[in-house]
Amino acid sequence: MLPKESLCIRVTSPSTELLPSLSIPTAKVGRYRCTDWFWCSSNGKCYNALAAELEAILFALNWAVEHHWNDFSIISDSKVLVEALHQKKCPDWHLLATFSSVLILLSSFSVCNVFFLKRCFISNVDKLANESQHSHSSVLNCKGEGFPL
Repeated sequence: MLPKESLCIRVTSPSTELLPSLSIPTAKVGRYRCTDWFWCSSNGKCYNALAAELEAILFALNWAVEHHWNDFSIISDSKVLVEALHQKKCPDWHLLATFSSVLILLSSFSVCNVFFLKRCFISNVDKLANESQHSHSSVLNCKGEGFPL
């Protein structure tokens, strides 16, 4: 169950492909299970936290495209960005090109949920982002099973 202060965007588009039931182990058919989770990070330069969060979402969406995901969720601790995506209104004109790319990618998935959660509920993700910022490696990845929250 999500905390009271959560916001969700659910983007749906028609799909002819049947999605596997959550009660059936999808690993047997070569797909990720519903409780698999991934952390990926990449470092770069952004002029503010909102730009960095938007780049992170774009990174996640591109990762989902590469791995042929059609039904997944993204969690963000940026309420401003999640609300902007829900309203389809860019929160800062400097971010318009990236914001438009994110909206286009969001609409390309069968189902894509974007949730807002307070940072205290996703502290492990925040820790990974901070490690990426100070890492000499350009990319960090982590995979797990179960629910990371």
